[in-house]
Amino acid sequence: MRSQKKCLLLIFLVTLFISLLLISDPAQAILRPFLTTESAVPLDRGQTKLETGLRYERFSSSEKIYSFNAELTTGIINNLEFLVDVPLIFKRKEADNTEGLGDLTMKAKLRFLKGREATPASIAGQLIIKFPSGDRDRGLGTGEADVGLQLLASEEFPLITVHLNLGYTFIGNPPGREFRDILNYSLAFEYEALPNTLKLVGELTGHRQEDPATSGDPLSLLAGIAHRLDKKIVVDAGLAVGLTPRSPDYTFNVGMTYNF
Repeated sequence: MRSQKKCLLLIFLVTLFISLLLISDPAQAILRPFLTTESAVPLDRGQTKLETGLRYERFSSSEKIYSFNAELTTGIINNLEFLVDVPLIFKRKEADNTEGLGDLTMKAKLRFLKGREATPASIAGQLIIKFPSGDRDRGLGTGEADVGLQLLASEEFPLITVHLNLGYTFIGNPPGREFRDILNYSLAFEYEALPNTLKLVGELTGHRQEDPATSGDPLSLLAGIAHRLDKKIVVDAGLAVGLTPRSPDYTFNVGMTYNF
């Protein structure tokens, strides 16, 4: 099993390298169905988009998590956007079933450097605040707020857009528990298979496990597609496999983005 996961990782990296060589015209980033990756390019002032998605994570035959997320993003001013994410979570573990509202998240993204011919990469910073709206007693949240900072880089090649994210989250410790802060990272790409219509995406994402009593860190590899139905609507689907024992065995997500 581990050798198969290493082969999948090698295939991903080789695919990314080959894709970077296939250069032709710029493409606009589509962030779904990535698991965690963010673009460094914010929405323009006055633009708004609604992203909705259904995610299924399988950890074992007796432990599964279903979640529905709605994210509303708007461009406040040039180079600054604001996002609100509201999740609904459905947990299934043996005979114990739990569902309800998860922790609400707000994000503010500020672009420091705009990609141009002389400086092709866009660089941005992001502030992330997680509010304790999920019920801690039912396992839908920690009951404490978290604050994260993230550095985002995106570079557009003809046909290919590459994203790199590095972040650090200060975790709020609930009574009787002590969590470690989280270091997260991701590398992702989008390949425009059909101009302005179909994109193929790939993502490698992981983070340091916050529970010091648990060994191993999650690491996942995703492949997916995003299809633009018209100027306003994009539908997508993605499948991720866990590369470490702490990751879900696999994650499947589908969603839609509506641009106002």
